[in-house]
Amino acid sequence: MPTIMITCASGGLGSAAELAALMAWLLSPAATRVTGQVWSLDGGFSTIRPPVK
Repeated sequence: MPTIMITCASGGLGSAAELAALMAWLLSPAATRVTGQVWSLDGGFSTIRPPVK
């Protein structure tokens, strides 16, 4: 198992379909009140890795 898969809090990497689903929702009328957000689709990796210097 690749190291990146082990270090992701969710147990693995996301798929292109998951990213596409988020993008479709963001472009839909349901997301009209969402503004100024930063979305991390990294399986929780950014919450457990050491900061990049």
